[in-house]
Amino acid sequence: MYQTKPNLSEKVLTLKPFITPPSQLWTFPDHSDIISYLNGSQFHHLLGIQLSQYYIFGKMAYAKKILTFIFSAFLIIPTLLAAVNGDHSYVEDACSVTRYQDLCIHSLASFSSTAKNSPSRWARAGVSVTLGETKNVARYLVYLKKHSNRMKGKGGVALSDCIECFENAIDELHKSLGVLRKLSRTTFVTQMGDLNTWLSAALTDGDTCLDGFEEVQTGKQIKSLQNRVLRATRFTSNALALANKLAATGLRSLPDP
Repeated sequence: MYQTKPNLSEKVLTLKPFITPPSQLWTFPDHSDIISYLNGSQFHHLLGIQLSQYYIFGKMAYAKKILTFIFSAFLIIPTLLAAVNGDHSYVEDACSVTRYQDLCIHSLASFSSTAKNSPSRWARAGVSVTLGETKNVARYLVYLKKHSNRMKGKGGVALSDCIECFENAIDELHKSLGVLRKLSRTTFVTQMGDLNTWLSAALTDGDTCLDGFEEVQTGKQIKSLQNRVLRATRFTSNALALANKLAATGLRSLPDP
C-alpha cells in the first residue's frame, strides 16, 4: 500500500494491490459499456485506484479522460495488428518465389501497402532495393581500395576487378529499373527479355567478384568483403525471381490502359 502525504485541501490518494483477475478487464458485451465500466468501482478496484472517492492531483475528470484514452487504444490495437498482418501476407506471397525468402520479406515488407498483389510493383521494389544494396557495397569496395594497406598483390587485383564488376552491375540495375518504370503492353515480351538479361548479368557480376578472391589468403577483412558481396548477390537473385514472376504472369499483371 502506498499513500501520498495528506493534504488539507485534497483527499488522500490510495493505491491498492490488484485483486480482480486481469482477464475480467476484457469482458464487455459492447463498446457502450466501456464508459460505464470506467466509472464503476470494479474497474477502480482492478487498477488499485479508488477514483470514486479520491482525487488525482485534484482532477477527477482528467484522470477519467486518461483512462478512457487507454481503453480506446486497447480497442484500436487489434485493428492495427490485423492491418499489419494483412499487409505482411502480401510480401510473404510475393517472396514465395524467391530463393532467399527471409531476406526478401525483411527488405520488401515496407512496400506491402502499395505493392499488394501487383507483380510489376514487387519486381520494381525488388530491383530498387537491390540497386541500393549494390551501391552500398560498391562504396565499401572503393573505400577499401583507397584506405586498406592489406589489399595488395592478388588481393588488390581482385578488389579492382570486383569494383569494376559492381560498376557494371549498377549500370545493369539502372537499366532494369528503367524498364519496370515504363512497362508497355505492346513491347512487354521484349521488355521482359531485356529485364532478364540485365538482372542475370548483374548476378553474374557478383559471382565473378567472389570468384576473384578464391585464391586470395582469407583474413578478417576479406571475409567481411565476401559477406557483403554475397548479400548483394542474394538481393539480385531475389530481384530476378520477382522479375521472372512478372514475366510469367504476363500482360494481366499490368494495369488497364
